[in-house]
Amino acid sequence: MPEPTYRRIADDLRQRIESGVLAPGSKLPTELALRDAYGVSRSTIRDALKWLLNRRLVETRHGQGTFVASKNEPFITTLSGDWQPKTGHGGGEGQAAREEVRAMIVRRANAIRRSACAAGGSFRDVKACTLRPRRSGSLST
Repeated sequence: MPEPTYRRIADDLRQRIESGVLAPGSKLPTELALRDAYGVSRSTIRDALKWLLNRRLVETRHGQGTFVASKNEPFITTLSGDWQPKTGHGGGEGQAAREEVRAMIVRRANAIRRSACAAGGSFRDVKACTLRPRRSGSLST
């Protein structure tokens, strides 16, 4: 099955971006110019640009046009609890990450307990979650 037209156009633009013909930060031709250059409809050009946008190869700026996305170098750090003076790795990031995850787990567990309590459950370890019958026969907290 042949590749859709918008994908062929997007692949051509991707190759031009990756080869450096279209430099990071440079403005792409307008949709109308691309339409004329490729001999397709404007919606096909929009689909191609959307494909590139979803892959973060281009970015749109309202009222200005479509630009080649600048290359972002990833920030890489080592998460470890022991700092090593020779390499500079470590420094407690691992401990901070563990504490953050632990706090997230506790918040989630408390939210589950509260929702179970609201649904009529009872937990011995949560004082406010014990349900008592009202005089009218319905339950209250």
